[in-house]
Amino acid sequence: MEPSRLAYSTMKETLESTQSKYVFVKDMASGVATDDTRQYLPSGFKHTFLIRNPFRSINSYRKAMFAQFTELGLLKDESANEQTYDVERDDIFFPPGYYVEELYDLWKYVRKNIDSDPIVIDADDLLTKPAEYLKAYCDKVGLPYRESLLKWDASTDSLKSWKAAGDNLVLDVVNFYGSAMRSSEFFPPSSMPDPDKMTPDVQRCAGKVMKLYVEMAESKLKL
Repeated sequence: MEPSRLAYSTMKETLESTQSKYVFVKDMASGVATDDTRQYLPSGFKHTFLIRNPFRSINSYRKAMFAQFTELGLLKDESANEQTYDVERDDIFFPPGYYVEELYDLWKYVRKNIDSDPIVIDADDLLTKPAEYLKAYCDKVGLPYRESLLKWDASTDSLKSWKAAGDNLVLDVVNFYGSAMRSSEFFPPSSMPDPDKMTPDVQRCAGKVMKLYVEMAESKLKL
C-alpha cells in the first residue's frame, strides 16, 4: 500500500477505535478532495463546515502567502510586488478551487453519502456572537459547553503538544496563524472590505466561487 493511503487508513482506524468520550478533528477539505481519499473518512462522526466569504478568505490568504513567500525569498520581478503579485499565478500551493470549491465539493459529498444535514457555520457569525454560536454548536454535536471556551492563554506552549502534519508546522507559518497564536479571546470581525477596491486576482478568484459560498450559507447554523 502507498504511504499516503496507509496514513489515511491508519487515521480512519485510529479515530473509529478510540475509547475517548469526545473526539474533535480539524482538517482541510483539500486533504480529502477525491473519492479515492474520501473513502477513508471515519464513520460515526458529525461533520461541520466552517465557511467564509471568498472576498475575505482569498484576500486574507493572498496577504499571508505573499508575506510567507517574501520571507523565504521566493518571489521575483512583478511577483515580488504586492500590488502585481497574482495569487493564482504565483502560488503553486493554491488549489484550483481556491479552497472554496474543495470545501463545497466535500460538503456535497457528505450530504449525499454520509449525513444529509451537516453543520455549516459562517465565520463572521461565530466571531460576532461567539458565546451563542459555540453553545448552539455544542448542543448540536453533544459536546459540553462551558464559558471557558471563550478565553484561552495567549501562549504558544500549547501548540507544542499538537499533532500536525510536520514538526513546528504551525509555528513555521506565523504569517497565517500569528494573530490566532497571540490572541486570548474571540474578536469581532473587521468591516467587510469593498470588493471593488481589492486586487484584480482576488476579484477574479472570489467571483468564480461566490455562488458556492452563497449556496452553503443558505444551510448555515442560525440562532
